[in-house]
Amino acid sequence: GKTTVVGPLLTLILADGAALVTQVMPTALLEQSRNILRARFGAVLPKRVYTLQFDRGVDDSRDVIDALFAKLDGARRHRAVVCAAPESIKSFMLKFVEQLHALEEVKSGALAPSDNARHNREVTRLREHMLARSDMADAIVRVLDVWQRGVLIMDEVDVLLHPLKSELNFPLSHREPIDLAGARWELPIHVLDAVFAHRDAYARCTTTL
Repeated sequence: GKTTVVGPLLTLILADGAALVTQVMPTALLEQSRNILRARFGAVLPKRVYTLQFDRGVDDSRDVIDALFAKLDGARRHRAVVCAAPESIKSFMLKFVEQLHALEEVKSGALAPSDNARHNREVTRLREHMLARSDMADAIVRVLDVWQRGVLIMDEVDVLLHPLKSELNFPLSHREPIDLAGARWELPIHVLDAVFAHRDAYARCTTTL
């Protein structure tokens, strides 16, 4: 009853043109939930049902976020509902963190020009890349403001907030080896080799006898 009755009722009540209503559900239920909402709001009380999709692989461009903002703001003004998988929401939030992290990591001296033409080309390229990241971060803030004033409806909240099932790995910066890299997996393999070698030797002796 929550997905077919309570969710549509909350959407009908809370989508007032001032707050954006976003429904988040597990990825496996996204298509089903979206079809249910379209069936409920397809005749007597028509409402548009949008789908939010976002991936960390998008280019560092403000245009991508501006298009997303226009979509979400239009949904808010027309009292529509937005459906999204948790991975899309988390990817969007972590993309914002990634942009801020990249801007923080850049040293001011790295953008200073010099007498070397090759260095100046690299500085120009880096400056343009950082400006694109900065513009994208500024655009993301507008979307976050819309969400902050909106309403989030979570279906299957126990799955969405499960600490072991809802993690989204999002590594940043350069790769570095973990502590005791190599030895921490070679040692168990070496121990297991000794156990299996003893087992095989015992099996051969038993067969010979």
